[in-house]
Amino acid sequence: MIFGKKVKKMPRRRYRTIIGEAKFKDNSTGICQNISGTSWYIKNFNNIPGYFLRIGNTFKEFPAACFESTTNKPNNQENKCEKE
Repeated sequence: MIFGKKVKKMPRRRYRTIIGEAKFKDNSTGICQNISGTSWYIKNFNNIPGYFLRIGNTFKEFPAACFESTTNKPNNQENKCEKE
């Protein structure tokens, strides 16, 4: 409640973390593709694209806005992606 009024919460989307390259690249869970030789991958789950950043042996999904922001300004060190 804010100032005595009930506030409707927006649904929160959960982002995936997949550990292990073999598990991530398993085509039975969706086709994945590396994006232009970078650490970014796109993987479809139920025909919905997810944007993943490879960090070591872990693939962490990020919001599409974060991916687009990063690719539009590749050399900007101040460009930070916040969790939704």
